[in-house]
Amino acid sequence: MLVLSPLNLNYATKPILFGVDTGVFPFTRENDELIDLVLPNKDSYTHGEERRLFYVALTRAKHFIYLLFYGENRSPFLTEMENYGMKYVDVKLAPKLKKWHCNQCKTGELRPLKTKYNKTFYKCSLSPACDTIVNSCKHCNSPIETSSKGFRACRGCGEIEIGCLRCGMGTMVARSENDPNRETFYGCNRFRRGADDSCGENIKTKAYQERVIQAKRFVTHNR
Repeated sequence: MLVLSPLNLNYATKPILFGVDTGVFPFTRENDELIDLVLPNKDSYTHGEERRLFYVALTRAKHFIYLLFYGENRSPFLTEMENYGMKYVDVKLAPKLKKWHCNQCKTGELRPLKTKYNKTFYKCSLSPACDTIVNSCKHCNSPIETSSKGFRACRGCGEIEIGCLRCGMGTMVARSENDPNRETFYGCNRFRRGADDSCGENIKTKAYQERVIQAKRFVTHNR
C-alpha cells in the first residue's frame, strides 16, 4: 500500500502496509542542516508528519489492514498501538487464520468442523441455503476442491488426489499383487472384495501419471 496524503479519500478493502519497521517508518535518519532551515517549525510530537501519514494509512482500510514488519524490529508506532490492545500474529500462524470462500455460492465461507472421529471437514457458512461440504487435506487440513476433471486439489498446500472416474467418490491409490512379476497399478480405494458397493476400477501407472500431469496443469492455469 502507498501511504497517501490526508486529502486522498480512496479506501481499500484489505490493504497491506509494508516496512512498518524501526528506521523505515518512521524514518530516523537525520536531515541535512540546510533542509532543516527550510522546513516549518517542528511538531511537539515526535515524528509528527509521519505519524499523521500512518494514521491516514490505517483509516483508509474498509475492514482491516495488514501491518508487516521484520521480527522484533517493529516500528515505535506499533509499540504505542500495543498499549491499546493490538495483537501480533506470527507468520507461522497465518495459514490457520486464512478464510476460505465457498466456490459454489461465491458468498459464504468454508468453516471447519469435526466429525465424531475427530476428522476435519468444511461446511459453507450459509448452510442450509448452500449445501457445500468438502473434505480436508490429510497434509495441511485445508479444504479440498473437487474438479470436474476427475481430481481433487488442496486449496492450501496444492496436494493433488486423483479421483476414481467410475464411482466418482473414491481415490486412486497404489496397489500391488502378490505376483512379483506384475507391476504396481492404481486402484480405487473403495474396492472391497465381495461388498455390494465395491468399486473395482484400476489403471496402469503410466495412465495415472498422465492424469497427475493434467491435474497439475489445470490447477496451475486456474490459480
